[in-house]
Amino acid sequence: MIPGEYVIVCRQGYADVLTAMEFPAGLVENYVHPDNKTTWSLCLNKDGSYTINQDNPKTPELNESVTFKLGEEFTMKTPAPMKILFTKLGENKYLSTAKFGNHVSESTLCFNNYGVHSTTTVQGKGVTGCEIYKKVDPKIDGYYVMESEKNAVNFFLATVPADKREEAKKMFNNVTLCFRRKGNQIDMVQTYGDFTKKQCITLDEEYADSEPALGIESKNIVTETGPGAYKIISKNMKNGSTMEIDILFTNNGILEKGVDKKTGNTFEMTYRRGLDLEGKWKMVTASNMSSYLEMLGIPEPMKTEMMNDRPSVCISRQAGDLISLKSDSKLLPDMVYKIGEEFTIDMKELGSSKAIVTECNGEMLCVMKFGSKTVSQRTTISGDFSITEAEVDGNIASRIKTISIRE
Repeated sequence: MIPGEYVIVCRQGYADVLTAMEFPAGLVENYVHPDNKTTWSLCLNKDGSYTINQDNPKTPELNESVTFKLGEEFTMKTPAPMKILFTKLGENKYLSTAKFGNHVSESTLCFNNYGVHSTTTVQGKGVTGCEIYKKVDPKIDGYYVMESEKNAVNFFLATVPADKREEAKKMFNNVTLCFRRKGNQIDMVQTYGDFTKKQCITLDEEYADSEPALGIESKNIVTETGPGAYKIISKNMKNGSTMEIDILFTNNGILEKGVDKKTGNTFEMTYRRGLDLEGKWKMVTASNMSSYLEMLGIPEPMKTEMMNDRPSVCISRQAGDLISLKSDSKLLPDMVYKIGEEFTIDMKELGSSKAIVTECNGEMLCVMKFGSKTVSQRTTISGDFSITEAEVDGNIASRIKTISIRE
């Protein structure tokens, strides 16, 4: 199954399918209505299970969220009690068998570069329904951190000369990837341990790559095979072997799979998506700052000075989940902190505060102890715009919202 977000583009015969399964006439009518733009997301979990979330605007009673493993039957209570089993029939082809009351339906799902083609039949009823879903283009640009790997270390070491392998092992600490696409051009910054590599490649054009310290030379080409899907073919110029790599972007991160075409050895790597926050940011507006600062207990004239301050902040990521901030603010210090670990902020004229920062689902969350008060802050990024919302002790009246632009 190919993880991603999908939206319905064509539906035929489902009125007959649902009627054969004795669904109410009103629900059947709403489900097949042109305005019922069904969407669903498919996520591959760390334990090998899948999660599907389906949304039906016209028939919310049919909305569902299920987690399952291939070959293991499970029971679903909503939208109606039924037992379901997913099995794999072939490459990107799956069968879903659902037992609903006295009825049994079978849905064949075929994943392809466009999306998903689903055909459903009801046993003994002679009816067939078809749905076609288009895969939604996921966000590509961003920052990614490797979370897990299967055989990637051994696979990579096999491509490295024996006398270089001990050094190569160190490269699998703190693996990150920064990816930006402009038209057919892709800019990448990869970090492996203490090693950083910058590349600029063009889709469908050969490029050479080398790592002299590791004795690796290759010629490569990258092509786009579907929404958020890329294929890399790499030829090792030292031993003549060829490697095929498939990279799939989802809203949650990246799934990378590779195979050595000569030996058949394979590997997998999964990356979580971090916030795309690197660059120089300039605050351009702030709302309700006066109330926010007042509830923090900031005295005059410092309060007025902070309200008039429109600082620029340079943010960069460093190995080991470290974030570096350099600001031209008169009040805020430069700092380096680690995601998920408490750190101290020494603010000029305001003393020291403790804080912790984490990333989750495309948001950066920060909690700070400022004297006896607690500040909660949430940051999201859309393109070159950053929106930060904060409040003091959960008081809505203190809520501040700022917008910054990446210069």
